[in-house]
Formats: sequence, C-alpha cells, structure tokens
Amino acid sequence: MTQAALLIERRATALSLLEEELESGAFPSGASAIDRKHWDSALVDALRDFLLRPGKEFRAELVRASWVLGGGSGDPPGELPMIVELLHAGSLIVDDIEDGSVARRGQPALHLRHGLPTALNAGNWL
Repeated sequence: MTQAALLIERRATALSLLEEELESGAFPSGASAIDRKHWDSALVDALRDFLLRPGKEFRAELVRASWVLGGGSGDPPGELPMIVELLHAGSLIVDDIEDGSVARRGQPALHLRHGLPTALNAGNWL
C-alpha cells in the first residue's frame, strides 16, 4: 500500500471511530432520522470536512514509535494513534478561530466554511 493510500485509510478510520462514538452514545435509542439530521448539520458534517483533509499524521507516527520504544509488541491498538490525531485536530480548529486563520490544510478554515459556532463546537467536541 502506498503512503498516500495508507494516510487516506487512517483518516477514514478516524472518521469511522467518531461516527461510531456518536452512534453509541449521542443518540438515544429510538431517535428519529430528523435528530440525526440535526447532529450531522451541527457537528458531523464539519468534522467530516476537516478530518478528510490531507495531513501529515506526525503525532500518530510518534505514538506508534513510542509504543515500540515502550516495549509494545506489534502495532498499537488502532484507536491509540487516532485519539492523538483527533485531539490535535480539535486544537487546530480552535487555534484557527483564535488566530483568525483563513486556511487550513489547503482549504478554507473550518470556521469560514461552516460558521464560527459549528467550528467551535466541532473543535471542542474533539
């Protein structure tokens, strides 16, 4: 697998983890489709937009290296590097708002594309 394909797969994995988390805890059993529609427009669409943008995933690689240096065998649990990447993504979103940045990862900053309230909620939720 090429490095680019691996990065795309990891970003999709991060997004999948978030969507699983939303499905397992955010929606009460029996929630209607309209409830999900509102969650998507208020949070998930912005997160999907940001998390699918290309990034270096430097922190995830540090977690993998730390796992090996700490005596872990094989690869670390898949969620571990993604947790660090998701926390970092949240801090980038909030930092862009604080700094008034206009772009991130080659596209308009999330607060410009989705609005300040949605971007702030997405960054803080991560």
